[in-house]
Amino acid sequence: RVCGPLADRLTGASGSERTLLELEDANAFVVAVDRERSWFRYHPLFADLLLLELRRTEPDAIRDLHLAAADWLAEHGHAVDAIRHAQAAGDSKHAGRLLADHGFSLSLEGQVATIGALLAAFSPEALSHPELATLLAYVELTQHSLGTAAAYLTLAERHASEVLAERRNPFAVVLAVARLELARRRGDLEAALREVGPLLEPV
Repeated sequence: RVCGPLADRLTGASGSERTLLELEDANAFVVAVDRERSWFRYHPLFADLLLLELRRTEPDAIRDLHLAAADWLAEHGHAVDAIRHAQAAGDSKHAGRLLADHGFSLSLEGQVATIGALLAAFSPEALSHPELATLLAYVELTQHSLGTAAAYLTLAERHASEVLAERRNPFAVVLAVARLELARRRGDLEAALREVGPLLEPV
């Protein structure tokens, strides 16, 4: 997909949308992927050529382009693509925050496997962050690895103080949900009742 900032750089035009429409009309290497013709896809070989040229002429711009694409995609509701661009930029903190922000909603949409794939791209050091450790626990729960999930939850609780103050309430909710799910799968009703209490309180 080609979003605004990336299209501007690759086409070398400020009016990127008009240029891409003209390219599609000319049966060039671009095709629209939606009815509104607002999203476009390059032919894979042409995309490879453009990226090779970019690496040759402006290698230092690649990271900034990935970050710009990540921000644009996040603002327009494409969380998974945004996270992948942040990872491609080598910004694990930004990618981690995006995944932490959207991980719970992605799991509710049935995209736990996608969360697992995104987590696999992080370094072990990044995965020790409590927000990502909680998501790791949730992924393990779906695979019935209860012992591993419990270990990740313990790690998340131990390092909870590392979560930024403005992110602690959402983190606490996701952590409580993961602990509740662990208790449910273990058949531990008493623990489940303890975990559900905080979830019913106003944040």
